[in-house]
Amino acid sequence: MTLARQLIAERRARVSAERLLILKQAELSLANQKLGLRAEALSVEIDTVRSQNERVISDLGAATQQVHIAEQRLFLALETLKNGFAVFDASSRLLIANSAYFSIFDGLQAMRPGVSYSAYSTFASSKFSKKYKEPSVSTAAFCAYCSSSSA
Repeated sequence: MTLARQLIAERRARVSAERLLILKQAELSLANQKLGLRAEALSVEIDTVRSQNERVISDLGAATQQVHIAEQRLFLALETLKNGFAVFDASSRLLIANSAYFSIFDGLQAMRPGVSYSAYSTFASSKFSKKYKEPSVSTAAFCAYCSSSSA
């Protein structure tokens, strides 16, 4: 190969490389534009989600405060009752009771919210047995007595 042909081949290769470079720069520029648009969209979405989260947190705080006020009102209303009053959940655990209800347990720490109804009835029937000198009153008999005496 002559020197002229080598120069022509090198020039063609350089021109081809420059065209490829221009093409790749255009592709890169387009990709950067798409990336910029996606970043802007994500920024808007993040701002929207933050705003929604702030609103939810605010609403949750207000709802929590309302629940607390309702619980206080319920407790105060239960305290105005002179008879004992208690509420048990579906699994027979004590949820809330007034002080008149707890007074029959003479400050026994085991009788508190969360205790099962069976523990309550066992304790109450044994206390009933001792008070009225009845031999080992069953829970069912105690409950029947309580139902008949309150009627």
